[in-house]
Amino acid sequence: MKKILLFHHYGALGGAGVSLLHIVQAIDKSKIKLTVLCPDYPEDIANLLQAEDCEVIRSGTSPKVFNHCIGGIPYALSFATAKNIYEIVKDRKFIRKYISDVKPDIVAVNSMTLFIIGKIAKSMGKRTVCLHRETYQRGLLGLRTKIIKKGLSSWFDKVAFVSSNDFNETGNSKAKKVVIYDRVNLALFDNFKKTEARQMLGLKEDKKYILYLGGMSALKGADIIMKSMKYVDRADVILIFIGDSDQVQEPSWSHSKNAKEKLKFVLKKGIRMRTLNMYFKAGLQDRVIFRKVTTNPELYYNACDLIVFPSTKPHQARPIYEAGVAKIPIIITDFCQTKEFVEDGITGITFRNKDSHELAKKINMVFDGKFDLEKIVQNNYIQTVRNHDLATLKVDLDNLFEFDGI
Repeated sequence: MKKILLFHHYGALGGAGVSLLHIVQAIDKSKIKLTVLCPDYPEDIANLLQAEDCEVIRSGTSPKVFNHCIGGIPYALSFATAKNIYEIVKDRKFIRKYISDVKPDIVAVNSMTLFIIGKIAKSMGKRTVCLHRETYQRGLLGLRTKIIKKGLSSWFDKVAFVSSNDFNETGNSKAKKVVIYDRVNLALFDNFKKTEARQMLGLKEDKKYILYLGGMSALKGADIIMKSMKYVDRADVILIFIGDSDQVQEPSWSHSKNAKEKLKFVLKKGIRMRTLNMYFKAGLQDRVIFRKVTTNPELYYNACDLIVFPSTKPHQARPIYEAGVAKIPIIITDFCQTKEFVEDGITGITFRNKDSHELAKKINMVFDGKFDLEKIVQNNYIQTVRNHDLATLKVDLDNLFEFDGI
């Protein structure tokens, strides 16, 4: 039986984690013995993997990512970059030991930021596969991106991209390149009607609900959506803000737990400070509901009328496809990297990056009936079923992990 060791880089539940679970579930276990290595802090993904048909290695330290992607370390010449490289070098012996202990036929990584593992695996005579799911970060000179692309080309037999944009941006490569879109479990979104979902979540029937799933993240645009709520005209429109619901308190000197937080309070810096300061100063307590991160986001999709993904940098957005299958409209930042998934006025609605006023305007237009939402929702649904149905992932993975002689 073919043996695969799959490295995952982050323990919390997020887009990459959901995609990992889909991959684990779709791999044909009658042909493949799968081992997944995953950090055990936080434990979300490791715990979920325990219920799957695979061996799970909980790691306290490995693997270390090359932190150069959208949302990663912005500057090549910095202490953070030097520390990151040191950690990767230090981690190499552990990666080699994991591979030696498992003795896989194929070593796979669930992120382009783990490309260094490809070099180690290749030196040990393994077949290598990269599941590439990040958008390239544009640095000053582009040196780190060139290093990643060279590593992907030299140390991997196959690279699977989640978008045609990333496929094309990679350019020529000795590795075989394919596009394997992220998937959505369509069946999960048929479990509840809107009325049932709202009752289960304690939401009101006479309100319009916007869903934001990004948590207190500058990359995901927490402050952008919060600020936009100041300019949304209708009092019946409520934002459901998923993430960090147990830490909602007005920023103050006394609430600052340490010197770093006190400095952020004085300087008005940090995404949590900006977002919560706006929430309290603008008196949005009746317009915004905070909820904890959930393993069942489909319940919120079924309950809500609109989803907003106001990322501040190009970022692959699972909410696009989830909105598609849930048949609700999505408003997303206008980036060229996501145009293949959202065409303004056709499959979704876009707004200018970091422009909370325009975002609020688009939200007002949605609830005032200024868009042909039936057409937009139907187009996104058709696109999602065609490209992102979880039921079709097995065939893609069978092909991806097929190698002569194994």
